[in-house]
Amino acid sequence: MKRAVLSASAVTRGVPIALELFTEHGARRDPDWKVRLGGASGCVPPRVAWRRVGFDVADTGFVSGLSNCGWKEEETFLKRKWIRFINADGLLTNFDAALDFRAEMDERIPEHAPFFVYGIAMSYWDAATSSID
Repeated sequence: MKRAVLSASAVTRGVPIALELFTEHGARRDPDWKVRLGGASGCVPPRVAWRRVGFDVADTGFVSGLSNCGWKEEETFLKRKWIRFINADGLLTNFDAALDFRAEMDERIPEHAPFFVYGIAMSYWDAATSSID
């Protein structure tokens, strides 16, 4: 990815992110995932120092249950219940909380269900100070 960005002279530094999809029941939860993922299996980029930022809960269109589902009428209740699990980046801090939040979003916002847990990680690179691996 870094090679492609640098060869296009688009930017000299960036913050690559990685999304990890957790599908504890695989295709039974949403049979279209294999199509959406193009049949690709997961991968681990070599020699990259990834730092997990947190977990999001979103539908298959990546609409976040944390920030994009417009639950204004329940905002106080949800904040009171979930705020202790939200980090400074606005993401859930642990996987168990994300699973519980996912179950609640499936129930409260059925038009977006099924929701999935996504792990979000990032890595920083600067072309001036780092090699391109």
